[in-house]
Amino acid sequence: MKIFDFNNGIEASPGWSTGGGGPATYAFLKKEGPTLSYRTGPSAGVGGSGPYAYAEASSPRVQGDLFTLTYDGSACSDTGSSVSTVTFYYHMYGATMGTLNVTNAAGEVAWSLGGDQGNSWQQTTVDIYSPSFAFEYTRGSGWEGDAAVALVGVSCGAGPPSPPAAPPPPPNPPSPT
Repeated sequence: MKIFDFNNGIEASPGWSTGGGGPATYAFLKKEGPTLSYRTGPSAGVGGSGPYAYAEASSPRVQGDLFTLTYDGSACSDTGSSVSTVTFYYHMYGATMGTLNVTNAAGEVAWSLGGDQGNSWQQTTVDIYSPSFAFEYTRGSGWEGDAAVALVGVSCGAGPPSPPAAPPPPPNPPSPT
C-alpha cells in the first residue's frame, strides 16, 4: 500500500491534482492545525498533528460548489495494475456539512457520506477497482462545512474478486414410465 500524507503539498504528491475541473470546481487545500473557520473542520491532523487536504466552505463558496481531489493511479499503473482499494481518514464536522464522495474513473460513486459526523477523524476503506479515483466534496448550505481527508492509502490489484461459481443444476428426476 502506498500512503500519501500531503506533507509537501497536494500538487507535490505524485499523481495528485485538485480543482481545475471547470469554472465551478474548486481545490482542496493543504493545511496543518485548525481550519480558518470556527465550529467546522479539523483542529489538527490525524492523531493530533500532520497535514491534511480540506475543502474551505467559507464565502465566496456557495451551496452546491464542488471541490475535487483526484489521483491518477500512477502508483498502480506503473506496475501494470489498477487501484483496488483506497483507505483514508475523513473529517466532516460542522452544522452545514455537505457530501463527500469517492468516485471511480468512470465518475461512478463508490462511497458517499453526508452531514455532520462529529469533531473527530474517522477511517474507512473503499473498494474502487479503477485506474484512478477522486474525492468530490459538494458544499452544504453554509460556511460550517469544511470537509477534510488525510493519510490516503492506495492498494493496487487486478480487479474485484470473482463471484463463486454457481452450483451445478440438480439432476433431472426420473420420468415415470
